[in-house]
Amino acid sequence: MSNTRPKNIIEKIWDEHVVVQKEGHPAVLGIDLQLIHEVTSPQAFAMIREKNLPIKYPGKLVATLDHAIPTRLDRENIFDEVAKKQVQTLRQNVADFGVPFFDFGSGNQGIVHVLGPDLGITQPGLTIICGDSHTSTHGAFGALAFGVGTTEVGLMMATGCILQEKPKTMKVEFKGSLQKGVFSKDMILKLISMIGIGGGNGHIFEYTGSAVRQLSMEARMSICNMSIEAGARAGLVSPDKTTISYLKTRKHTTKISSSDIQRIVEEIRFPLKIHGKESSGASFITLQLVIKLASLGQRFVIFTAGPKDKQDLLKQVDEKDVVWIQDLGRISDNLDRRIILVENFDIKGVKKVLNQIEPDRIVVIKNLEELSVGSDNQSIEEIQTSLQPLLARHNLILSGDWSSLDWLDFEYNSELQFSPYNQQIMPELGQYEALWTICEPRPYRPKNEDWETAVNYWLSLKSDEGCHYDREIVIDVDQLEPMITWGTNPGEGIPITGTVPYLKDIPEENKNNVIKSLEYTKLQEGQRLLGLPVDFVFMGSCTNSRIEDLRIVAKIMQGKKVAPGVTMYVVPGSEEVRQQAEREGLDKIFKDAGAEWRMPGCSMCLGMNDDKVPAGKRCVATSNRNFMNRQGPGAITHLASPATAAATAITGVITDPRTVL
Repeated sequence: MSNTRPKNIIEKIWDEHVVVQKEGHPAVLGIDLQLIHEVTSPQAFAMIREKNLPIKYPGKLVATLDHAIPTRLDRENIFDEVAKKQVQTLRQNVADFGVPFFDFGSGNQGIVHVLGPDLGITQPGLTIICGDSHTSTHGAFGALAFGVGTTEVGLMMATGCILQEKPKTMKVEFKGSLQKGVFSKDMILKLISMIGIGGGNGHIFEYTGSAVRQLSMEARMSICNMSIEAGARAGLVSPDKTTISYLKTRKHTTKISSSDIQRIVEEIRFPLKIHGKESSGASFITLQLVIKLASLGQRFVIFTAGPKDKQDLLKQVDEKDVVWIQDLGRISDNLDRRIILVENFDIKGVKKVLNQIEPDRIVVIKNLEELSVGSDNQSIEEIQTSLQPLLARHNLILSGDWSSLDWLDFEYNSELQFSPYNQQIMPELGQYEALWTICEPRPYRPKNEDWETAVNYWLSLKSDEGCHYDREIVIDVDQLEPMITWGTNPGEGIPITGTVPYLKDIPEENKNNVIKSLEYTKLQEGQRLLGLPVDFVFMGSCTNSRIEDLRIVAKIMQGKKVAPGVTMYVVPGSEEVRQQAEREGLDKIFKDAGAEWRMPGCSMCLGMNDDKVPAGKRCVATSNRNFMNRQGPGAITHLASPATAAATAITGVITDPRTVL
């Protein structure tokens, strides 16, 4: 019987990467990946040069530009001489040392903590460092990721290792479910308001619980990003199906109307998933695709087809090319027909007829939501097993309402997704507007047989039952409200309907800091923030600048205007995110509203580039720090979610996003 004690995921990754550990000394910790930007790398490269050392593993480094660069459209024109020098120096250093580099115009330049996940460079089980404190973002994938100083940046370049003291561990469990208008940014702000900016000192957080499991990868990244603001060394989430799904493919989505069938045909990649409720026209589009592809020589067998499908097809397809049958056994008798319509879809009978269908004939299953599924897991497993031969086919189109089919494990290469007219982000295209998505493997994730090996390892990275943590905290999010900061550190946060604390309720040792915060932010004890006028709204940063964040903001701002007197910056986290937003038409929503649609970079998160909030002006920001002078000398910052920022931008005052969603 093994005496190995149960370990949490933090200990597992740490132990796998310890190269040398001597008692009373820091561990020599192996590093799998180092992300580099223009601000904290020049000194490290200089050290390597001075000591005449090569970079030991150039392939373990990835560089980009983000901190000091302007986000103006003419960003190549850098006015600040220091920033210009930093950019020039990084370009020279990566060229001299053979470090992979994503420059302006590469299609992937952006904030390091957006670029890594988007490319699939960030993976579970890795140790990741960067000369930036918000490297903890990558922990959302189950990686051990933390910021380091310039000396450690150079040490990793030279040796592939750094010196680190073993951290303590803390379990942060978020239980319950978020209500409408409440997001992961509110979860992490709530945690920091409870334990303070030093509450996690010396620890690495593991975020667990039902509320975390329900989050997308983008939302998990927002939480892990701000671990450092609670004093933690890092924060992570164990990999699960959501993690694997994100890493497997990168999705490029664009708008397509029902009249744009030709474009779909040109770009189609099987297997194809068509999703939409009955009112969306998904069935209509499916038949239109069949007609167009049939005219190009493709052949079909369409399951769950009715007499009306035949009538609709015969309006545009020669009758001799179409046959409608009610018996699966008659498929083989009609292979001379271009389109075989099968009224019934007997799941268990699929295997018997599948080998009769030519490999190049496209199989279409319409009205997939009509599958009879029991409530027990056994019923679902039986259907999954029966469907596997079909799901293994390349030439496959599955069409129907997928909202109740999340149990169906179907890997698709492209998708058409419909929604009712009045729920569209961009409804002006008409009743049958759709979002067309093409999936491709993330460039740096494992390929082919290595993928399955990697997935098996990634999913093994979870905390053992009965494992030990040095600290634990549980937060119920069922009643969580949107959060917003009132002071000059992320721990000074309140529910958006709350009030600034009264000094009498503040511990004596903290009163001086609270008084300074109130003086700086020009607020009074007991004051409500709702309705407080603002001058700037910043939507961006490594916390909230991903495509999901931009969609949330676009949904709120669609058809509205930025309030008079308010300046709003919308800054995508990377060139890829920017391109995706433009494919979806989100940029048009922002620009029509009067917001500035900027180029990728850290921007107004920190006063290190051209994007600054003027002294005395008040800004609601989706970033991660609200220290004095953080966004510029004298700037006043309130941290909040993208939804709160968008709601505030259109009203001109701090606004509860639940009132506009």
